[in-house]
Amino acid sequence: GSAPSGDYSVKVWVSDGSDSASCQVPYQDFPDCCVGQRGNVDGDPDDICDISDLSSLIDYLFHGGSINECTPEANIDGSIDGTVDVSDVTKLVEYLFFGGVIAGC
Repeated sequence: GSAPSGDYSVKVWVSDGSDSASCQVPYQDFPDCCVGQRGNVDGDPDDICDISDLSSLIDYLFHGGSINECTPEANIDGSIDGTVDVSDVTKLVEYLFFGGVIAGC
């Protein structure tokens, strides 16, 4: 079976053969709701990434607005920790106006 979606702490062991160390890192597991390409921030049923997604992302980050229940859709840059922040705005602007590429899900 698999663990339910949620926040976890993962312990990582590193060894060079003569010495070893460990560290604990946060890990957030998301539901498998993101399909194909990220960017459907506003939850459009047609899964279209457009200027309304940029507006939703800015509203969420700077004005307390809401985004799609599928948080990975708003993690435009595909950051490993799943954080939705201003770097996602930058990546979405690059995609919409300058031919940039959005990370896959």
